[in-house]
Amino acid sequence: MPDVFSWRSPEGHALCRRILHDSPLKYDPHDYQIEGVCVSLDGVHLLAITPTGSGKTGFYTMYMLVILAVLKDPQLCPTAKFPNDPCLIVICPTIPLQLEMAEKMRSVNLSALAINSDTCYEALTANNEDLWLTARKDINVIVAGPEQLKSDNFEKALRDDYFYNRSCGVGFDEDFNQMGYVKARMLERHNPWILTTATLRYGIPFNNVVQLLGLVPGQFHIIRRSNLRPDVQILFRELSSSLTGGVFPELDWILTEKHSTVIFPKSLTLASAIYIYLARKCPPHERATRVRMYNSMNFPSHNTTTRNLINEPNVNAACQIVIGTDTLSVGVDMAARQDAVIIGDVEDADELFQKGGRVGRRRNLVNDARVIVYVAKAT
Repeated sequence: MPDVFSWRSPEGHALCRRILHDSPLKYDPHDYQIEGVCVSLDGVHLLAITPTGSGKTGFYTMYMLVILAVLKDPQLCPTAKFPNDPCLIVICPTIPLQLEMAEKMRSVNLSALAINSDTCYEALTANNEDLWLTARKDINVIVAGPEQLKSDNFEKALRDDYFYNRSCGVGFDEDFNQMGYVKARMLERHNPWILTTATLRYGIPFNNVVQLLGLVPGQFHIIRRSNLRPDVQILFRELSSSLTGGVFPELDWILTEKHSTVIFPKSLTLASAIYIYLARKCPPHERATRVRMYNSMNFPSHNTTTRNLINEPNVNAACQIVIGTDTLSVGVDMAARQDAVIIGDVEDADELFQKGGRVGRRRNLVNDARVIVYVAKAT
């Protein structure tokens, strides 16, 4: 009987890189990505703590590309044991990130489906389609929202033996709160866990994640990279206006900057007040597009239009300012986002990096990205 091939060996890394080189992947993987993918291919749990924009989605994408390549040509790795028609379930915290991740995966020929409250509603009303029923066969990656893990349709899918046996791993990006709910329903053969985040401090936050999954020190793999962004200015400014006053003259400069800005107020009420203030300062014919609100209370079509508008190359003719809640703070990639403005005190560095970490990612469009935090005088 041949020895089981180790993907974590130098030969395994070389094979993984060769497979990905011949795949539809449009870039050369970083060494740490190859490291993480090979750990996962060996069925070992992975916890990757890497900065925003460093390619966390790549861990999931490349993992599936390698599995599908080996299933297509078993001679690449004769000892590999992957399920036929494999499926990876990835849980993401926000709808924009789910849609963006699924689209990136489809761009490299993976069959990916985003399942969340919006897409489920749209599929049901348009085609009377149950997305979890659709996902039981042929879908390589399911990118779902945390709320789906408690849904009846997800429970029914897990009771389907064919779907249950297709699982080749479970991923969580940023939001680990629902991991225990999935762990209770998946067996060890559904390894690996692929956990990705930009920020996870040692101490209580790290220990909570490890204990929630029952991970044993030394039996899971950690990749930790600095999330320092030296190309982004972090500025603190005093907020002189009352948060309940409805007038915010310290934000007038945003209207004259002529580049895209995302504003993160501390509450939906404050977001509405800032929107009204800035919209009133715009010419009437620009109000529908220049300043937009983005939150879970909007119709899905409104949020989709907002994402499309702010990604237009010419922001003067599209959307210049988005006032969003936490639904925009995790993983959403807007091409020309230059400034992130946080209104109110930040809890810690993790919040600062999450909300500001994606500014200036497109360096061909932005070369002076900033994170600007407005805090009370007492702070």
